[in-house]
Amino acid sequence: MTMKNFSEAMNQIGDQYINESVEYKVAERKATARPWVRFGAVAACMAILLGGAIPAIHYRNGAETESVLQGLGNQTAQPGGDASDLEEIDPIVASIAVFPPQENIRDVESATITPISEEVARATDLGAYLPSQLPDGFHFKKATLYETTMKNGTQYSMLYVTYTTSDDLYAADRREFTVQLYDHTIPTDKTIFDAKDLPGFVEERADNSTFHVSYGDIYVGMSPSSLTNDEILAVLGSIVK
Repeated sequence: MTMKNFSEAMNQIGDQYINESVEYKVAERKATARPWVRFGAVAACMAILLGGAIPAIHYRNGAETESVLQGLGNQTAQPGGDASDLEEIDPIVASIAVFPPQENIRDVESATITPISEEVARATDLGAYLPSQLPDGFHFKKATLYETTMKNGTQYSMLYVTYTTSDDLYAADRREFTVQLYDHTIPTDKTIFDAKDLPGFVEERADNSTFHVSYGDIYVGMSPSSLTNDEILAVLGSIVK
């Protein structure tokens, strides 16, 4: 089997499972801890082996830091987590839960991850903050909605959307960028910019790493990849303020 065929097969496997909306509940961990731990370990190993850089969010003792993990066959980005020091926390719940820094992983009741269409993505509360203008040649590729419910009933969400110039993973001129939308504050050591400060930042940026912009109570993360400065400003400038 060639590397291309192997990758395509893994993509199909990934689609089969990611297209199921799965809910993991902390309360169920006692009955399912060992299988989920094994599943998490296998997923982690596969992620390392199969490549495809994606942004992720790690939680430990309620803290959240940005990092870059390897994704399974270029599938939709999935926040990763490590709750190995919190034995009572389901590691799968920890890996997909999204919440602001003042919250604690111990207080998470349940978390879901759901692949959704562009129409559904735009119909969500966060969807109003998706860009209305894309650089020439780009189109919607995929979107994933992360939803977390705390034990006190508070809910938090993240919408992760990928745009591309080609659906062919092997196209030589293929370009992509991602937009991440949060309805809660983002724990990060980096500056969270106000929209009015973007032109200066974009002109001075030294790399294409993810950065964040505040639009009132909504926070937007952008991984510009190979976008030019003008393209970045056009995309962010088209977001409803």
